[in-house]
Amino acid sequence: MNNVDIRTVIADRLEHQAQWRSEKALEYPDDYRNVRAANAMISTAKFIRALPDDDARLVFLGAVLDENTGGSSADYLERLLGPLKSNPTAWHEFMADEREMWARIGFDDQGSPVEHLDTIVAFYPGVIDCDEQATGSRG
Repeated sequence: MNNVDIRTVIADRLEHQAQWRSEKALEYPDDYRNVRAANAMISTAKFIRALPDDDARLVFLGAVLDENTGGSSADYLERLLGPLKSNPTAWHEFMADEREMWARIGFDDQGSPVEHLDTIVAFYPGVIDCDEQATGSRG
């Protein structure tokens, strides 16, 4: 997988989540955190799309995910998480942790796009550790 694929997948996910937050802002107009989170996610997506291919965080994610998914598909999360789905406890723990990670982006404080990308980078290598524990193997 190349860095452009990773950049696109992460930025697309942020934009999708920002859309959901924008809808929640309409539903709950007195809760400013949804608007703040949507704005933070859009800013972070723009930041990620503008990163050069050799950005160390993208290179790191690319290397980790290529090693664990075979690098043949931009749909890395599905292939990475497939083995977790056979372990209901590990799958539910992952889903809860992932929801919490995405929900934190800009919700409790604005943060910066750099901080948000660092959160994303730090999360997914942990998925690989969970994958190894769930399946007893690497990749």
